[in-house]
Amino acid sequence: MPQATPKRIRNARKSIALVVKILSGKDIPVYMKGSSAYVRWNTDTLQADFVCIPVIADDASDLFLDAIEGFVDHEVGHIIHTDPLATIEATEISATVNMIRNSIEDPRIETEQRKLFIGSAKNLNNLSALFLERFIDPEVNKLNEEGCEDPLTWFSVLGVVCCRSWFGQTAFQEYMDENNLWKNLGDIPDAVTHITDKFPSAKSNWDSLDLAGQLKIALFGKDSKDEDEDEDTASDGTKGKGDESSETKEGSTEDSEEETEDSEEETEDSEEETEDSE
Repeated sequence: MPQATPKRIRNARKSIALVVKILSGKDIPVYMKGSSAYVRWNTDTLQADFVCIPVIADDASDLFLDAIEGFVDHEVGHIIHTDPLATIEATEISATVNMIRNSIEDPRIETEQRKLFIGSAKNLNNLSALFLERFIDPEVNKLNEEGCEDPLTWFSVLGVVCCRSWFGQTAFQEYMDENNLWKNLGDIPDAVTHITDKFPSAKSNWDSLDLAGQLKIALFGKDSKDEDEDEDTASDGTKGKGDESSETKEGSTEDSEEETEDSEEETEDSEEETEDSE
């Protein structure tokens, strides 16, 4: 794929913090590091402590820079539209419930962003294309090569895509349809239709949490528990309040879709926080 010009790369690095400030209306630090993105919430103030966006490499492609604008719009969407209290409660229930909640909350806040900022639609579409190409395609190819026929294994890979499809996001619906992936999920889609039909009606993070709880029961049974649930451990193995695709620290929770070179020390010091991730 075409490599971005050095000038575009420099401009992107310089503009991200300003764009976050303008769109969110808040002076929130923005860091770039690694390949993940998230908002870290302070559990005392219930305000965003900082936003992390993936690092922009010197040889970044035009496709990646297009997607970066989508990362920014997505994380700003969490700042504006996500109630961190629901994220905190989700992580206290279980890592699986929180992961499903995040998979529902993400398309919900993106829908709100498209209404609020007309230009965000193109950016979020670019992010979706990158996500499917970089993260979903390799996993789908791997399961196909292995000849996997277990619906729950397929759902562990396609769950985010399914949730976005059920929410009505065209790119994800087309991905499932064009690659004939629904058949790999067996009876799961039909068994949860009474829940997933409600996804587009979700109006808050609390609605996303409620639907996540229902979907977990439908998928795994009422008495199912995460392996680490008894230890009150987040999905990445750390105690506290975490979110899928997040780098959760103790006492923190994230909502997401990463940081600058000098941000690592701040990340380690954020102790009373909560994160939401993409």
